[in-house]
Amino acid sequence: MGPLILDRSQREVILVTGADARTYLQGQITADVESLGEQRSIATLVLQPTGKVIAWGGIGSLDAATFVLDVEPGFASTVVDRLRRFLLRVDASVADPVMWTMVSARCSADDDAAKAELDGLSAALAATGTSAVRRDVAWPGGVVGFDLVGAWPDAAPALPQPPDPEALAGLRIRSGVPVMATEFDESLIPAELGVWFVDAAASFTKGCYVGQELVARIESRGSHTPRRLHVLAADGEIGVGEEVLDHAGDVVGRVTSAVGGSAVAFLSRSVDAPCRLELRSGRAVEVSEPAAPGRG
Repeated sequence: MGPLILDRSQREVILVTGADARTYLQGQITADVESLGEQRSIATLVLQPTGKVIAWGGIGSLDAATFVLDVEPGFASTVVDRLRRFLLRVDASVADPVMWTMVSARCSADDDAAKAELDGLSAALAATGTSAVRRDVAWPGGVVGFDLVGAWPDAAPALPQPPDPEALAGLRIRSGVPVMATEFDESLIPAELGVWFVDAAASFTKGCYVGQELVARIESRGSHTPRRLHVLAADGEIGVGEEVLDHAGDVVGRVTSAVGGSAVAFLSRSVDAPCRLELRSGRAVEVSEPAAPGRG
């Protein structure tokens, strides 16, 4: 990757406010909300009581009684319905979704100059907004950066170079990072996205929250699931929806996102990555499973 990849996109934001907002959210989502400092954000999942995923996004704190839950466009209304269902005798309110801007920046974890540029850019952008929360990002494969979600008063903040959504999408796919629009459905459970993903989005020390039972049970059993998200690499373009075959010619998964010769796909647990498989077209693909540093 180059020294710095930038993108500017839209996020649906749900503001949760009130004297009990922090403790209420602590019992509703997977992240440790009690650990949040002001103007900071961390990754989180919103789960059904069954443990299946409703949404993946970020939870941030603007102040002691104002929290910002951001998700991909199109998914906020379901999150609002789920959160309001459990609003019982607490001083907290869940607002209707609004649209905010998200600036995303990524670079190699080994590029000290680019990391310093990231920090300066984040501070400069935050200073121009009326409200903004920063989420530090660490992706598999040694990618770091931030997502800055904010409400800028007049126009989206200017960037030092043009936004490059295609470059960011390619980096996301090569790192094995899912997005709601393509990798998530109503049957998904967090562990299917990989151990690194659950580590980044869920706390195992904060206490009970809605959907915790399934997350904890699968974690205690070694995170074995019938399928798991994998990264594919091939010579030539991979198409979304292409079938992945094992050495016996059986279908073990289908591509959910792809850019050029890189893709992600949910593959059967019979696949022992890293390995070499084939697409239905007959082209070979190298298969790997995203991995990140151990739990902090």
